[in-house]
Amino acid sequence: MTSVSIDETFNTVVIEDDTKVVVVEEETGIVIQLTTGGPQGAAGVGVPSGGTEGDLLVRTGGPPYSTAWTDAPTVDKIGLDLSAAETVSPGQLAWNATEGTLDVGTPGVTYQVGQELAFRCKNVSADPIVDGEAVMFMGADSATGHLEIAHMISDGTVPGYVFFGVATEPIAVGALGYVTTLGKVRGIDTSAFPDDSLLWLDPTTPGGFVLAEPAAPNLKIAAAAVIKSHPTDGILFVRAETGRNIAQCHDVEIGLGAQDREYLGWDEAMQHWMPLPIPNAAPRSITIAGPQANDNFTIFRTDKETVITSVTALVRGTSAPAVTYELRYASDRSTNGTAATALNTASNSTIGTSATPINQPIPENHYVWLRITNVIGSVDEFNLSIGF
Repeated sequence: MTSVSIDETFNTVVIEDDTKVVVVEEETGIVIQLTTGGPQGAAGVGVPSGGTEGDLLVRTGGPPYSTAWTDAPTVDKIGLDLSAAETVSPGQLAWNATEGTLDVGTPGVTYQVGQELAFRCKNVSADPIVDGEAVMFMGADSATGHLEIAHMISDGTVPGYVFFGVATEPIAVGALGYVTTLGKVRGIDTSAFPDDSLLWLDPTTPGGFVLAEPAAPNLKIAAAAVIKSHPTDGILFVRAETGRNIAQCHDVEIGLGAQDREYLGWDEAMQHWMPLPIPNAAPRSITIAGPQANDNFTIFRTDKETVITSVTALVRGTSAPAVTYELRYASDRSTNGTAATALNTASNSTIGTSATPINQPIPENHYVWLRITNVIGSVDEFNLSIGF
């Protein structure tokens, strides 16, 4: 169908049919506009009303041409531009061609999916945490569910298993910030360390790193590697390995702690390793020529709680020699003290005679002495050996 209309205001003639619209200047006959259209499409439902900013128009499962607005579309998959190199903001996604994964924008940091593990934590220390400092676990905020952290202390006064990771942004006192437990921390000062170096937790500066492995009892935790040495654009790779103490092994039971000169021995009944006194460790021995009744000799002073495990006496002389004696101990040498062995008479001159230890263990900082109560026959020499 063709229609013709005349516009006297603009002195034009409009000729319109199903395929084109022609506008002709009336006086000159010059075509001033020609619009060619396609065929008329089939009648449809049209765009529905409603929707809000950012919503998408999707086809619904109803009759043909049925559509609806939604802010939660279901799609088979989403394709991202692999070469766009976009910088994401919180709540955004983009492809990271360098890391070969998705960048996820979070408050404060950009998270690379599958390439790192990072957790948002609360700084409960008295000082701000600097981007790139090591931190330790301090508990959790039950109201928000956030983990609590502070600068890592590595001098051996806290166990290694509290090491948590490395801050990947500055975290003010009482504020929230991200901590990386596995992955890269970027944009920090690593100029003090060369490329490819392995970093240990610093035992003297909480939160810091050193190149040399610390000596015990400082913690020996290799926490990071330097990918790029730079004063502002440095990169660390973090691996929050916490190290191990012998006491943390499943088959070791230290209890209240090992004492000086104890060793780790197996207890078959308890089925675990435990601190035990070294048999006959650092034995004490005293030899007295011509001993007499009421002789009294100081042998040693304990520097820790001590258990006497064996006491053996040997005599040499004529006329059936024998010596009756005991060991005693006290913190003050002028007192009578406490018996460390039962009263014993030694008469053997070949392999010695054993006494029975009693009132063990002997406390720290106590004197131990020999008291001879009786001598029989002609005793040339009396020897006493004490094992621990």
